[in-house]
Amino acid sequence: MSGLLRGAGTVIRKDLLAEGRAGEVLRVTIPFGALALLLFPLSINTNFAVLRQIGPGIYWAIVLLFGILVTLRATAADSPQCRDLLLLSGVQPASIFLGRTAAGSVLLLLFELVLAPVMVVFYSPDGIAGWPWLFVLAALVAVGLSTLGTLAATLSIGLRTRSAIAPLLVAPLAAPILLAATETTDLLGSGQGIIRWILLLVAMDLALIIAGILVAAVLTRFYDLESRVMSHDESLHTFYSWEYSEGRGYQHTPLMHGPLQFHLVALSYFLFGDSDATARIPVALAGVAAIALVWVFRRWLGKTGAMVTAGLLLISPFMLYYSRYVRNDAYVVLLGLLMFWAVFRYFETRETRWLYLLSIALALHFATKETSFLYTAQLLVFLAGLFAWRLYDEQWRSEGLRRLFLAGV
Repeated sequence: MSGLLRGAGTVIRKDLLAEGRAGEVLRVTIPFGALALLLFPLSINTNFAVLRQIGPGIYWAIVLLFGILVTLRATAADSPQCRDLLLLSGVQPASIFLGRTAAGSVLLLLFELVLAPVMVVFYSPDGIAGWPWLFVLAALVAVGLSTLGTLAATLSIGLRTRSAIAPLLVAPLAAPILLAATETTDLLGSGQGIIRWILLLVAMDLALIIAGILVAAVLTRFYDLESRVMSHDESLHTFYSWEYSEGRGYQHTPLMHGPLQFHLVALSYFLFGDSDATARIPVALAGVAAIALVWVFRRWLGKTGAMVTAGLLLISPFMLYYSRYVRNDAYVVLLGLLMFWAVFRYFETRETRWLYLLSIALALHFATKETSFLYTAQLLVFLAGLFAWRLYDEQWRSEGLRRLFLAGV
């Protein structure tokens, strides 16, 4: 946890210092944004009724267009050598993503706050009712656009046309943010309720943060899988998987746990060729899937609880290590989550499909590792306790029988 935040702090300082030296936001982007706000009144004359009506939309459209440049600038300025230097310094890919998003949010918020007085002077000279809400709105828009821009920049790294592809990815996905920000500002001016639009912005930011967590999970689980040499355990698993992929058969031995991993690694060899990296692809996929699967538990953890849990799984040293290590642990976590999800949903719906999912999760777990006995025992203890509680809570013919049952339990 401390390493992730320390690395993110390093990236934030680097990006803000680079901006301080180059001054692209303060000296170039902000003046051009202000100029764009000034040109619109000249093009449609000074009809204040019209300007007041279109002002919020123009302001947020300019924030979107120039904000794309702000959020993509830092990643575009990074050379491959700079990215390699960050990684050699011990800064994790997830830290780079988090730091870049935070630095972009700060610069975007600065851009919005400097341009806001210009918008008020030219488009709403009488002021805006409920103006303190504009600070909340600006912060939500800054976080949303920065996260979206960082996601697009990360996904397009290494592409020749990234300077064209990244804005095309951001612009359509930012439409809900632009719509919610415009409607909120317009409703503030008329004194109407804005909560539903604020909630839309919050939901959009949460969705982007979840997408960011998944992108960070993919980066941390798949980046440079081949650089670390195979350990003794891994060498055994990979050797017998390779023999199986070559058609030499497979014979199970409890020395190396269940057969599922050998089949998955052999499949990876068949699809992508045999190498240290391809041997680790199945566990990396399981590690990413476990983080994504946490989201289905929001019914019981709440959305904030699910996001925090996914974030903790993302930065967990145990989960990160074993999601890049040819062993069974990453599969166990994924199958354990599937097992409990199936049980909880069956209690809610009583639909048989959840029993099928439970059977599949348990069968695969038993084919993975001996921890399946522990997980099944924990589940049975839980179910026995729940069954006893429900029996105790039923109507009994006499209180004595209830107490006798409790004593027997």
